[in-house]
Amino acid sequence: MRSEKTDEKGKTSTIYQPFTEDEATLQQALDLVKQMRVFNPKMRIQVILDSPSGQKMTAVYRRELKRRMPGSPDVPMYRNGALRELFDLESEDQVDALTDQIFLNERQNRSEFTSYTLRFCKPEESEDVFKDGELNIVLSSSGMCDVGPIVPHLVRELPRSDSTIVLTGYAAPETVGGKLRVASRTVKNSVSESLNLGGTEITTSNIKAKVEDLGGYYSGHADCDGLVEFVFRREGNETSSKPACRVFINHGDDKMRQALAQSIQQRSDRGASTDCALAGIELPTSASAWFDLDRDQWMPDEPLSAQDDMHSMLLKLVLEQRRTNDLLTELLRLQKLPKATPNNFTKPK
Repeated sequence: MRSEKTDEKGKTSTIYQPFTEDEATLQQALDLVKQMRVFNPKMRIQVILDSPSGQKMTAVYRRELKRRMPGSPDVPMYRNGALRELFDLESEDQVDALTDQIFLNERQNRSEFTSYTLRFCKPEESEDVFKDGELNIVLSSSGMCDVGPIVPHLVRELPRSDSTIVLTGYAAPETVGGKLRVASRTVKNSVSESLNLGGTEITTSNIKAKVEDLGGYYSGHADCDGLVEFVFRREGNETSSKPACRVFINHGDDKMRQALAQSIQQRSDRGASTDCALAGIELPTSASAWFDLDRDQWMPDEPLSAQDDMHSMLLKLVLEQRRTNDLLTELLRLQKLPKATPNNFTKPK
C-alpha cells in the first residue's frame, strides 16, 4: 500500500506499507516474489514489437523518461520519482539503465530478461525472428487489420489452432478487425464472413485460431463522454473571458460522427455556467471546400487560373523529385557495396 508523508520542511516522500501485518501472509507474498524472480520458463518466449510507428514512439519514451529537471540532475522530469525505491535501486542512473532495457530503440533492439526476450523487428524480418522463439507474442500495428504489418501475421496464424489473436482498440464493422470481433462473439461456423488480407481470402468459418476481443478494455482512444468533456471543460473553468469554440469532427464513420455531434449539441443546450461556449459543430466532407475562420463559414474552392495550375504542377514535380532523390540515397546507403580489392577482379583472358 502506498501513501504520501510530508516532513517538517514540507518535503513529501512516498511510503510503502504492506496491506496486512499477518506474518504468514507476508512470508507467503515474499516467497511468491522470489519464485517470480527465479522463474525458469519451460520454453523460449519472445515478445516482439512489429510496428514501425510503435518502435519510433518507444524510442521517444526511452529518451524522455531519462530527462532531468533543469538544474537538478537527480530529479526526473517525467518519470515517477518513486520508481527507484520501488525497484530497490541505488540511483536514478540505475533506473535509466532499466528504462533502456525496457524501452528499446533501433540501435538496441533486443533485451534479455529472466523469463523472456523483448525485441524489435521489421515486417520483412518477422519470419526469421520467429525461429528464435518457441512461444512468440507479437505486438503489431494494424490499421483495423485491413493493412499494416499485422496482415501477414493474420494470414499465417488464423488457420492455426494453436494461435490466439487478441483484438485491442476500435475497429469499424466493415473492416477485417470488425469482422473478427463479430466472429469472436458468435458460435463457430454460424456466420461466415470473407476477410481480404492483402490479396489472401480467408472466411471466418475456416478460422481455427482462438480470437479474443479486449477492445472494450484497452482502447487508447477517448470515448464519447471523454471527447465531450474535452470540448467543454478547460483548466480552472474560467470560461467567461474565452471565445466560443467551434468543433470540427473530421475523423470516423459518418454515423459515429453524427452521434458525437448530437452529444456535443445536447451538452451545449444545457448551458452550464462552467462549460465553454459553443460557436458551432462542423462535419467536413470530401467536397471541394474550405472553412474561413475569419468569415466563420465554408467557402467553395475557386478554380485555379492557368498560371496557378502550372505553378501547382511544378511544385508537385519538385516535391516528387525530392522524394525520388531521398529514396535513391537511402537505397545506396542500404546497399553497402563491398570495397574494391584486387581479389574482386579477374584478369581478362
